Amino acid sequence: MHGVLDERARLLAPGHVVPLRQAHVWKAAKTWTRACENNPEMQYLRMSHKQSGLEKAIDRVVMTALMSLLRKRRIALTVDDSTAFVFAAPPSVVSEPTGPLDRTSTVIIRILTSILQRKIVSSEQRKRNQELEDKTKKAIENSLGDRVKDMVTIMILATDPDSRGRGYGGSLLDSVTSLADVMGQTSWLTSSNVANTEFYRIHGFKTIADIVLGDDNPEWHEQPVVVKLMVRAPRGRIA
Repeated sequence: MHGVLDERARLLAPGHVVPLRQAHVWKAAKTWTRACENNPEMQYLRMSHKQSGLEKAIDRVVMTALMSLLRKRRIALTVDDSTAFVFAAPPSVVSEPTGPLDRTSTVIIRILTSILQRKIVSSEQRKRNQELEDKTKKAIENSLGDRVKDMVTIMILATDPDSRGRGYGGSLLDSVTSLADVMGQTSWLTSSNVANTEFYRIHGFKTIADIVLGDDNPEWHEQPVVVKLMVRAPRGRIA
């Protein structure tokens, strides 16, 4: 997908934002692994388990495979050789896959995602993942309804922790939302980190629903994790 949008991305993005190529993917996977270490949502799904070096290495390999598949099907941009990157999906690719190749790729993507979310590790983790899926689906249905099919989805935005505060994430996010502005489309995402939520607010997103995880789970002994469902209207319009 990024190949189709390269020219528009170059017109809209700052000079240091470029399409994410296959050569960037291995480092981008490391960026994601490091960026997710303290993510509240991931900690809940992984039962606050501290990742070992081997688990981080496995995550990096799996994420490399996942991004290699997603890269050509989505908007994929990077800054500073994958120190930060974003994946987003325009409405045209959010619908169900049609051809055999699309369906096969979708199955592989779901398997890789399940590994990253630890769905296959234990029944408790499967239950937590199902909780996230069910509550997110309900929040989207109640707050956005069928409109979500016509929106740009911010799938992943990650910056290496050592490079935060340099404006990389903002440049990437603005590149995607500028494209959404051109297409006249609303963007949406979820955020489970308070600092990230404020960052998204500064870049034009507003919270429309809370997705609360762990509030009714007797196996979770920490504060419930609140995931914000956020939207940004195209400039000049109201979501």
